[in-house]
Amino acid sequence: PVCSLQWTATGTTVAGVTNTAGTNANSLNTPRDIFLDTANTFVVADTTNNRIQRFVIGTNQGTTVAGQTGGAAGNGVTQLSGPEGVVVDVNNNIYVADTVNNRVQVWTLGTTQGSTVTGPTLNAPAGIAYDANSNRIFVTDRANNRVIQYTLSTPVVSAVVAGTNAAVPPNPLNAPTGIFYDASSNSLIIANRDANNIIQWFLATNTFLVLAGDPAGTAGTALNRLSAPRGVTLDSNRNIVVADTGNHRIILFPFGSPTDGTKT
Repeated sequence: PVCSLQWTATGTTVAGVTNTAGTNANSLNTPRDIFLDTANTFVVADTTNNRIQRFVIGTNQGTTVAGQTGGAAGNGVTQLSGPEGVVVDVNNNIYVADTVNNRVQVWTLGTTQGSTVTGPTLNAPAGIAYDANSNRIFVTDRANNRVIQYTLSTPVVSAVVAGTNAAVPPNPLNAPTGIFYDASSNSLIIANRDANNIIQWFLATNTFLVLAGDPAGTAGTALNRLSAPRGVTLDSNRNIVVADTGNHRIILFPFGSPTDGTKT
């Protein structure tokens, strides 16, 4: 297959110090997620530093917008512990999958502390996606093998929308980690880490398709296989781009080609 996207061979560091972890404003430590906030601003889940950093493209100094500047972990209202996912809503509120603390925290604009988004008991929440049209977030409840939807009303309404509610059992999710919401199909694209595949879950019917990787869950290095994928997104051409973690690569699956990927 022919890749419809092309990148230059050499990247540019826009945040962090190459091959050096740290807690300074210009440093990161095991960043796990990124969310483009505006045209020139992005926020990073700085996981091992237990904080969320905001960067303006063109500057190398981040600002701590959730958690402790110095990287201290904790479960207080001003603290995070191992956050793996982050999104920002239309009101600039920051929602964090606070993984080790088994909670979702929201930090409203201009505040110095977060509050817990009410909902079911979580176990290692990891990925988080935002639907701006319906003002809701989706969180992969990784160790519970399900996805929770939070409708951001007052009060917040939560529900299991993928995994244990499958229309036709058994549940296909096994440590779901990364997640992307596709508005055009009202579906979730899920990096199904321990099943070594990518699942599309249709919210209206609670049915699913395996989009990439082995439906039986076998890991592999071929271009139609994945190994412990942690991240996934869908581009404007509906190509699937996967962080194929166990294979140490980024792989693109062109739209209309369900089995073969292209390394990027």
